[in-house]
Amino acid sequence: QIDKDENFVTVVAFSNLDTDQNINVEANWNTNFVITENSSITATVTPSSPQVFQFHPSVNYNTETDESYLLTIETEYNNDKCMYVAINDPGCPWHDDIRTVRNSKLWSRMLEIGYF
Repeated sequence: QIDKDENFVTVVAFSNLDTDQNINVEANWNTNFVITENSSITATVTPSSPQVFQFHPSVNYNTETDESYLLTIETEYNNDKCMYVAINDPGCPWHDDIRTVRNSKLWSRMLEIGYF
């Protein structure tokens, strides 16, 4: 029995192969998930490992008319490869795949620096 107050993830793996498969599952807390105002995060992004972050604005945000944030994304090592960046409201689904990124509230392709 799982207590409702516990944090848990259910992992299901299946295969259509005729032989048994051995898999290794590893779970780690993502300590770089939350971005706060005037902070920066360094992350590794690959085609098979997209990164998702959640921004928490300050408590004073939206106290002035037409207030907004500027988000700057810079690549450290790029070799002229195009990267997709998407911005969405918190919640599901996460558009973290090349097939769904264009469904995002705001998205763009970038090479070295992106401003949003």
